Amino acid sequence: MISVRSSRSLAGRVAAGLAGAAAVGALAFSSPAAAAAADASWTMGTGYPVDQDYCFSNMPLNLSKNYNSIISGSWDKPITFGVKDLPGGYSFTTTLQPGSNESTVNAWVAFNIPMQPDGVYHPVVYATDGTTTQSVTRTLTVGLPC
Repeated sequence: MISVRSSRSLAGRVAAGLAGAAAVGALAFSSPAAAAAADASWTMGTGYPVDQDYCFSNMPLNLSKNYNSIISGSWDKPITFGVKDLPGGYSFTTTLQPGSNESTVNAWVAFNIPMQPDGVYHPVVYATDGTTTQSVTRTLTVGLPC
């Protein structure tokens, strides 16, 4: 599931809503997710392979994989694509320069971190242009049977 969040201030959304209400004589509310989706001219979709939940059942010297996603639409600001909340507090990013996509732009971010304690972790793969952020949570299993 991809979640969309906007970093526009609540005050800005309320002011815009009140201005619109004055024009039409009625106050209408919309969710922040709907406002962010309306503002975004790009979207982050799942990449190939769609299933990017990883499991390291043997004991490698480090954890090394990559996450990818498809960015579609157009953007006039750089998009930071990354993964955060990896085990040990690690995060990695890459940047997509302003551009557009009529078919497929794959965003890739690789991670390589030292072996971590056994457990199930939930890294977040995200894309942000500074105003709109879209993300998906993945599962990373370390040292447990896969």
